[in-house]
Amino acid sequence: MNEAIPSTINPDAMRSDIDINSLPKKTFVLSMRRGRGYIDGYDYDVDPYTTMSDTGTYEVWEIVNQSGMDHNFHQHVNGSQILSMI
Repeated sequence: MNEAIPSTINPDAMRSDIDINSLPKKTFVLSMRRGRGYIDGYDYDVDPYTTMSDTGTYEVWEIVNQSGMDHNFHQHVNGSQILSMI
């Protein structure tokens, strides 16, 4: 929390040259109820939410935060690239 936000993006970072309009899309909804966090209605502490993708493929994920608070989102294992934030 004490680290400064970088003033520049790594100049070697490159966006993949892929037509995202033709890719499969998945939407995930983050929510909170009674102090517990959920992804698509699944309590991620009690019944962890998982989704599977095929190796070597690309997907566009839309993460919708309905929790009413700032909330980070992260995934394990696979690399990703942020396309936009609204």
